[in-house]
Amino acid sequence: MTIADLNTLPAPDARGATLPPLRIATREQWRAERVRHLAREKQLTRARDVLNEERRALPVVPVEKQYVFETVDGPARLIDLFEGRRQLIVYHFMFFRPSGEGCPGCSFVADNVPHLSHLHAKSTTFALVSRAPLAELEPFKRRMGWSLPWHSSNGSDFNYDFHATTDESVCPVEYNYRSKAELERAGQTYHVKGEQPGTSVFLREGDQAVLEVVVNNASEQKLQGTLTLDIVDTEVDKSVLSRFGVSNPRLFAVSHGLTDVDEKEPNNTPAQAQSVPINSAINGVCDSNGQDVFRFPAGKGRNMLTKRQRHLRALTALIIFIELVVVMMAVSRGAG
Repeated sequence: MTIADLNTLPAPDARGATLPPLRIATREQWRAERVRHLAREKQLTRARDVLNEERRALPVVPVEKQYVFETVDGPARLIDLFEGRRQLIVYHFMFFRPSGEGCPGCSFVADNVPHLSHLHAKSTTFALVSRAPLAELEPFKRRMGWSLPWHSSNGSDFNYDFHATTDESVCPVEYNYRSKAELERAGQTYHVKGEQPGTSVFLREGDQAVLEVVVNNASEQKLQGTLTLDIVDTEVDKSVLSRFGVSNPRLFAVSHGLTDVDEKEPNNTPAQAQSVPINSAINGVCDSNGQDVFRFPAGKGRNMLTKRQRHLRALTALIIFIELVVVMMAVSRGAG
C-alpha cells in the first residue's frame, strides 16, 4: 500500500435528507426492545469469549530466523524487544518515506494505545515497528508526542516475512492469509505491493521467540479505543469507520505540538480571511470554489513553513502568500 492508495479512497457519503426518521416510542416500548437487544449482545459476548479461547489454543511457530532491529538503545534482536516479558505485541506501522509521514490510520491506532504500564502488568510489551530507518521515524514520533517504543526493521526480512510489506520480487505476496490472486479478485490491489498495517504477537520461551498469531487489518480496530465507543448515527458511522481506521470529511491532523484550528466559512476571499496563529494546524476542506484564505502574523525576513496534508483525494497543492493589499509574495506548488 502506498500513500496514493489512501488519497484515492472514495469520499464519505454526504449527510442530509437521507437520514432515516427517528423512531419515537414510550419508555416501556423502548425498554422492551432494549432488553431483547441486550440478550443478543450477551450472545455475542459469549461467542467472542469462545472465539478468543480457540485463538489462544492455536499452535505456535518457533521463529528460527535472527532479525536485528534498530532501536534508540542500539541494535537489538527480536528476543530483546520483549524486554524480559512473556509476550510481545508488534504493531506494523506504515511509514511513507518519500513524505516523511506516518499513515493516518496507523497514527490513529498509536494515539489510542493505552498507558503501557497496564500491558506491562500483564507481562506484555508493545512496540511499533516500521521498515524506515530510525533516523526517519524519530522526527515524526517527536512531532506526535508519542513515548511508545518504535523500532526499525530496516535491512532485515522482518516486514516481508510477516507480510507487513508486500513485494513479489522479494517473496510471494500474502496479506490477511490471501494470495496475490485472491487479493486481486477481491479488488484489494492496494495490499499487493507496499507497506501494510497489521499486528504480530509473539510469546517467549526462555531465549526462544515463538509466533503466536498474525493479525492483519481485519481485527485492527481492537487496538483503537476511540472506535469502541458506540456510534448511534449510521451516517456518522460511515464517515468515521473505514478500511484504514479513520475516514473523515475533515483533515486528519497529525499535529501534536501545534494549535488545532477549525476552518470557519466563508473564507474564500482576502476580505473574508480567517485569522489563525503561527504554529497551527488548520482542519478543513476546500468547498466548491476551490480556495480558502487565512490571515496570520508575519514579518520581513521571517522564515515560514507551510504544508498541505491531503487524505481523501489526490489534489494538486497550491499555496499562495499574499500581502494585505493582495500582492503575491510567494507561490508553492506541488503534489503534497
